[in-house]
Amino acid sequence: MNKILCPVDFSSDSLNAVEFAAKIAEQQKSSLTLIHVFTESEFGEALSKGLLSSHYKQADIDDLTTAAENILNGLTKEVNQLSQPKGMQGCDSYFTYGPLQEQLTSYAEENDYDLIVMGTNGASNLHQ
Repeated sequence: MNKILCPVDFSSDSLNAVEFAAKIAEQQKSSLTLIHVFTESEFGEALSKGLLSSHYKQADIDDLTTAAENILNGLTKEVNQLSQPKGMQGCDSYFTYGPLQEQLTSYAEENDYDLIVMGTNGASNLHQ
């Protein structure tokens, strides 16, 4: 197993998945990619929480995506610091936009990932 992909939405479940994926990468001497897909639902949630005005501007969207990219980059750096000394080949990240399932599937297939590690809310919420 050479390449592991781990989707991250910054929830506690996805951060647990990152930790688990990093441990697998350490044991298998694999590389790890963290992927964040900025979705329409993320934008809608920000709009509903009042983080954006009802007459949002492109700058508002840019601020949200920049913040998400910065968090993803920081997480990638932290994973590298903790897991490379333990055998992981390296951790990188990829940020994209669009429908979650389509983006994950196409990215994984196009880049020949061997394993995808995802966090869930438990068996009762498997679809989520």
